[in-house]
Amino acid sequence: MRGIISPIDSTRLWANELGRRPQFQEIKQKWHELTGQELNERGVTLLLENLGYPNNS
Repeated sequence: MRGIISPIDSTRLWANELGRRPQFQEIKQKWHELTGQELNERGVTLLLENLGYPNNS
């Protein structure tokens, strides 16, 4: 399916456009905008790690 971007890919593009590590609330809000799902602290941590941002950076 061309033209459809997954939430993780869309989040990755958004983070790259930010040019910095997204803050906790920013990543939580962006994921909610894209999916309608609320992330807990662990979810945000895992998402940031998946995007290439180590836990303590």
